[in-house]
Amino acid sequence: MLIGIDPDPAVLARARIRLAAGGFRADVRNGFARQTAELLDGRRPTEIVSSLMFIKCR
Repeated sequence: MLIGIDPDPAVLARARIRLAAGGFRADVRNGFARQTAELLDGRRPTEIVSSLMFIKCR
């Protein structure tokens, strides 16, 4: 399961559109990285990736 976290609602809206267009499923949540434990609701990710890594990817 892909989980996206971002503090900007506009970014989340754009992410939802792009995910749907690509046929991907994701849980997209509003919040900051420092809130990750709370936002994951006890789920334990196997990998974490920062979106800052994808700024140059289009």
